[in-house]
Amino acid sequence: RVAGLILLDTHAGAESGAKKFKYSLMAMAARVVGTAPLVPQVGRMFFSPHTQQARPELVAEWRQRFASVPLAAVFRTIAALRARDSVVDRLGEIDVPALVIVGQDDEPTPPACAREIAAGLAGSSLVEVPRAGHLSNLEQPDVVTPLMVSFLEGAGE
Repeated sequence: RVAGLILLDTHAGAESGAKKFKYSLMAMAARVVGTAPLVPQVGRMFFSPHTQQARPELVAEWRQRFASVPLAAVFRTIAALRARDSVVDRLGEIDVPALVIVGQDDEPTPPACAREIAAGLAGSSLVEVPRAGHLSNLEQPDVVTPLMVSFLEGAGE
């Protein structure tokens, strides 16, 4: 059904108990006070220290956008993260080329998660993007976009 996969700042495992608990606390806090007070913490989790320092305007724009996300969408996202099953043991069933990209400073899904995906996918390639966190495509578009374009141009060959 697909000629290839690009997997960007993700992982194939279920969330740990600690992360599920953290997400539950965030959801409870958002119910009481909204998302605005959570924005700084989420921004620190999502952006690399390099981006926070070198591109504060990008971080500020993202924070403004996140603060305007409807609470219902935040709750659905948290519920989906908490309910996600692991598919690590099924990665070998995928038989199309895959490009796995991860920011070297990705906190929510660290490079070890991407390495696990790449190891489980035959014919995959892994790129760890320096000075990027969980939003590597926003933080380092001059690195990530050419990788994606090159992969897509070669998909199906």
